[in-house]
Amino acid sequence: MSQKIKMVKSDAVIPINIGAGFMQKLTSVLVSLADQQTEEEMLLLQKLMNEGKELPEPWMENIFTLIVLLKDIEMSAEKNGFTYEKTLDEIDTDDVTTQ
Repeated sequence: MSQKIKMVKSDAVIPINIGAGFMQKLTSVLVSLADQQTEEEMLLLQKLMNEGKELPEPWMENIFTLIVLLKDIEMSAEKNGFTYEKTLDEIDTDDVTTQ
């Protein structure tokens, strides 16, 4: 008998709770991935994303995935009243995320 594993349905939309600290870690991963690319590569990625074109490189897909995930988390935080605003001068190293 073959062992079974759980699979997530391809059309599933999965609600999860994310803490601000975890969001900060995801942002750090995004920055780290972006820092590994040249400015020209990042400009190409931005152009392809803006045009809705296929992303030909795995690193592009990885960065895009994190951007989408972080934007969804940010939108959910705003919808649930978990955001606030500061001027750029007010932001310090204790802040969890930046706009």
